[in-house]
Amino acid sequence: MFAPCLGLELFPIAEHAANPAPVGAAVAAGAFGRQVGRDALEVALFFHKVVAGPKFGNIGELLDLTGNPTFDLTDSHSVIEAVAHARQLANTGYGEKNAEFARQNMNTELIAQKTILCYQQIYNLTLHENPTDR
Repeated sequence: MFAPCLGLELFPIAEHAANPAPVGAAVAAGAFGRQVGRDALEVALFFHKVVAGPKFGNIGELLDLTGNPTFDLTDSHSVIEAVAHARQLANTGYGEKNAEFARQNMNTELIAQKTILCYQQIYNLTLHENPTDR
C-alpha cells in the first residue's frame, strides 16, 4: 500500500497498528530510482513523520541534523535497517520532534527574514564595491 506525497512514497511500516498515521515512515523514493526534492522531506517533517532517506547531499544532511535514519543507496541491507529504525522512532513519538524542528527552522517568516538578510548583504556589498574592481 503506497500513498504518494510530493515525490515521496509513504510506506506503512505496521499495517495493523492501532494508529497507523504516526507509525508510517516516509522513505525517500530516491532509493528506488526517482529524484526527490528536499521540499518533500520538509513536508514530511511538518506532518509529524519519521523519515528514512539516502545519506546523500542536502537530504542526508537534513536527516542527520534531525536525527532521522539514513541509508546507503548502494546497500539494500542499510535500507532495511533504516526503515526498521524509522519504525522504532515513530513508535516512540519521534514525529512530534520532527514537527517541532520544522516549525522552528522551516517556517515562512524565518525563511523570508533570511532571504531579506541575504539580499541586504548583497546590496551592501555592491554599495561598497569599487567600480574599478569590475
